[in-house]
Amino acid sequence: MEGIGLKVQVRAVPSRGRVRVHESVLGMLEIEQGDTIDLYGEPDVKPMSVSVYADAMVEKGVVRMDAGDMEKLGLREGSVVTARKTPTLTEKFKAATAKTTQSVGEGVSSVSKKIAGKKEEAGEPETTPMQKKKV
Repeated sequence: MEGIGLKVQVRAVPSRGRVRVHESVLGMLEIEQGDTIDLYGEPDVKPMSVSVYADAMVEKGVVRMDAGDMEKLGLREGSVVTARKTPTLTEKFKAATAKTTQSVGEGVSSVSKKIAGKKEEAGEPETTPMQKKKV
């Protein structure tokens, strides 16, 4: 999922691990109140997962967060942070399964080509083990 860029502001009431955003951001990220999002700050800094809460008093396109959390992400007030919905365990599992399936398929294809190439070099016709027994 693509993320959305949000301008960072310091929260008036410090609360680590929690951010406040305009209500419209929940819909854009397809999340609900209290769900977790991942915030990406500076490129060389590990993203941070935080709980998100809607607040009509927060401007659109702004995220209010704790100063300590901002520091962990290498951000200052006015910086832009990228927010993405944290993938669920099911989504992570499906992605990993798809990647593994693709990798196994590529491996099988590669082995099949190598076997076919060696048979051609040896001058053997392409036969299956069952066909060899009948011959």
